[in-house]
Amino acid sequence: MGHDEAASKIVMQVTITEDASPALYRALSRLSPRRRVTRLKDLARQGLFVDGGVAVVSQTPSQPTAPSVDTPPKAANGTVSAMLDWGGSDEG
Repeated sequence: MGHDEAASKIVMQVTITEDASPALYRALSRLSPRRRVTRLKDLARQGLFVDGGVAVVSQTPSQPTAPSVDTPPKAANGTVSAMLDWGGSDEG
């Protein structure tokens, strides 16, 4: 839509410590780095939905399709622990 690709992305380096965020640390530490990034993005989308924000995210073919803003995520009616529980296996 006319935006330079470099201008339309955010690159971040994030540190998550077990002391500061124990549940998030446990949920992400058991995943491979690639799945960890994907899961963190999924949790951010769910957080925007739960918080009432509007999440407009374009998906690349390699990413799983996120639920639309009109469709609540499965765990949105559950607990934070349920949202963080994402299968437990670390498949590359």
